Amino acid sequence: MRPELNTNLDPSLFLEYYWLKEELSDFCRTQALPASGSKDELTARIHSFLKDGTVPEKRPQNTKVLQQSTCDSPLSPDSLIPAGYRNDERHRSFFKKEIGGHFKFNVPFMDWMKANAGKTYQQAIAEWLRIDAEKKSGIKREIGSQFQYN
Repeated sequence: MRPELNTNLDPSLFLEYYWLKEELSDFCRTQALPASGSKDELTARIHSFLKDGTVPEKRPQNTKVLQQSTCDSPLSPDSLIPAGYRNDERHRSFFKKEIGGHFKFNVPFMDWMKANAGKTYQQAIAEWLRIDAEKKSGIKREIGSQFQYN
């Protein structure tokens, strides 16, 4: 039987059970903790709170700076991937033009893009083709926790 989510719950026991995002948000609200964010962020926040009473700091994103850095110049295969890269309609159009209409963003590619600022879009195209070939060959990837059923 699953224990009740309260301030007396052992932090390691907390991690052993499945919690709905709604339950995690409700607990955060009752404890005056930030209740927004992904399920993983809420879980980490609550675990830290139960463990030692601290709350991990959430870094605010300055979306205006990120948007400005990615919207200034036209994209080409020789363009460099900017820091703060975003998957947006501009990038989708570019990749569809370069790769073809079958292009779709996928988690491994999006992660690669965000982790490889400074590389060229030509390298990104090669990486997408490699990931797509892996997928077509039947290689399975682990499903990310952000896609966990709620």
